[in-house]
Amino acid sequence: MTSQYRHRRADSPDIPFTNPLEPGEIAVNTGNRQIAVGDAASGSIGTPLPLLAVRIFDTRSKYAINDLVAHSGSILVALVAITPGAFNPTQWKNITADTDLTPYLPKAGGTMTGPITLAANAAAAMQAVPLQQLSSSIAAIPPPPPPLYISDTAPVGAPDNSMWWNSNTGILYVRFHDIDSTAWVQAVALPGGDLSGLVKRAGDTMSGPLALAGNAVSALQAVPKQQLDTVAATAKDALAYSGMQVNGAMEVSQELGLTVTSGLAGNLIDSWKFYTTSTQTARVQCASEVPSIPLPGFQRNIYAYTTVAQPALTADELVILYTPIESYRTSRLGWGTAQAQPVTIAFWSCHTKPGLYCVNASVNTINKSYVSTYTQAAANVWQYNVITVQGMTTDTHPVGNVQGLSLDFTMMAGPTFITPTPNTWVVGNFKATTGQVNCCDAVSGTMRLAGVVVLPGIEAPSAARSALIMRPYDQELLTCQRYWQKSYPYAIAPGATGANPGAVIIQVPANPTPIGNNLPYGGVRLAMRMRSAPTVLIYSANGTQGAISDNSGSNLAAGSGSTFAVGDTGFGMVNNSGGTININAAAYFQYTADARL
Repeated sequence: MTSQYRHRRADSPDIPFTNPLEPGEIAVNTGNRQIAVGDAASGSIGTPLPLLAVRIFDTRSKYAINDLVAHSGSILVALVAITPGAFNPTQWKNITADTDLTPYLPKAGGTMTGPITLAANAAAAMQAVPLQQLSSSIAAIPPPPPPLYISDTAPVGAPDNSMWWNSNTGILYVRFHDIDSTAWVQAVALPGGDLSGLVKRAGDTMSGPLALAGNAVSALQAVPKQQLDTVAATAKDALAYSGMQVNGAMEVSQELGLTVTSGLAGNLIDSWKFYTTSTQTARVQCASEVPSIPLPGFQRNIYAYTTVAQPALTADELVILYTPIESYRTSRLGWGTAQAQPVTIAFWSCHTKPGLYCVNASVNTINKSYVSTYTQAAANVWQYNVITVQGMTTDTHPVGNVQGLSLDFTMMAGPTFITPTPNTWVVGNFKATTGQVNCCDAVSGTMRLAGVVVLPGIEAPSAARSALIMRPYDQELLTCQRYWQKSYPYAIAPGATGANPGAVIIQVPANPTPIGNNLPYGGVRLAMRMRSAPTVLIYSANGTQGAISDNSGSNLAAGSGSTFAVGDTGFGMVNNSGGTININAAAYFQYTADARL
């Protein structure tokens, strides 16, 4: 068939197009600045179909509601039906840029009109701190240096991430450090598109951490964690006496000094022990030392050193350094109740082998374990670790002067000691998780620990202030003497020959009343009340155990230095040697008293 093309024109805004048109016919209305074409579809043949969605505004044109026009560089939408005439801006709405951002806050900063709810407590230095975290520290916040620079020229020497408001232009900049350059970058003020990622000015809930530009300087500014750590330091220093650990600074070693200890198990320093299983190949030596790898603020650390290696682990092999803690010190946690509180363990580690290591909190009387992990990042480098153990809400926690908690630091653990569920209280004697480093797989493999603090709650001091929270030596020594003490001077080991300084001197009375076959001749008051009635060992002047010396320094018969009526505050002395002690003569002896957990 033959196609014919034709068009019509009109100038009346009231009659836009003749209806019907021929199918495919083009019609032009110059008054309305519109073009139409006749519909060729069956059922609507000849119906005029307008072709221009957006027209040029014309004073001769007539417009319906929601018609679109271009005028003065903007796209407008008709708010009412408009008759021909001059442009009236009240009849139109500019839709070129119509995103209303007043309910939102730019990331560059601003003032909230409602509260902001954070996702969780701050964990990194520049994260915003919620009220619950700030309230657990102290209220007073000293004013830090201002984090915002205001000047008409860019400040020189400003640190990365600082902000600068140009007082000439009113533009806010952020000091941004790229891979190979540093520059002041203009902050983005009007983001478009999806606004769900922005914080509403009227109040909102964060879905992640909020990093702040600097420390708060006014009452309603959010506080970064670094500021909280600083202002809370005084309160945390006061927690030193609340630390449940004994000898966490590892400065007290009454019995062994810096002597190296070996074997399967034993005491290392006051309130610290080591343990290895008898069936394994690996063997270690343990001791206290002046840090061979310096650690500022700490005078001592303990270590375990591999002397016989065991590369492969098969069953119940284990090497741990551990410290038992008396229930009187842990009962404040309320474990075994619905109100059980968590406990936070902070410590320094320096191991020869990097990788995953474990700390186990165990309550041995009810066979419960809670295994946590930390990662030694580099070999032979001191690093600070913080671990939080959740409160144990079930079972009955031991009370009194018995062991309430044991903290085990694992150097090596076979499959028998691998927990099925880390970071959870479980039944069983577990010491590690899957992936625990075997630090005994080669001779000289070494684990070092220092500065252990055990605090109720979820807070710990920063690494820089960790040494300041340790109890001073003189106070720690008194605490340690609750569990072990001696009459010898601190630097003299028990059993030393000729160790008369500090010796107990008793004048033997005439005609003492026998106690069975034993003749009592005096009593000793201990330096302080001990955890329980101790095991007392008596030494003569030349170090003979179980005997005493006369006033010339000579040993009397074996059994002349025996004890009776031993209690937590003192003990009596008896002669059960079968021989006699000269009446009115002086008896010399030294003693040790052991009430360790």
